[in-house]
Amino acid sequence: MGQAYFSAKIMDRFQPKSIKSVAICGSPDSEMQALCDQHTIEVVIIPESENPDN
Repeated sequence: MGQAYFSAKIMDRFQPKSIKSVAICGSPDSEMQALCDQHTIEVVIIPESENPDN
């Protein structure tokens, strides 16, 4: 989530028309989801069983 949050803040300096920030996670986390919701960060959950590298 930190990378998604701070990347959006960095891009903000360039005054784009829009920014979409996405955090990719392996499992749901209600606390992190609440923080992401407060900062308009989209959360995408890709379960580890779907990750071909595991």
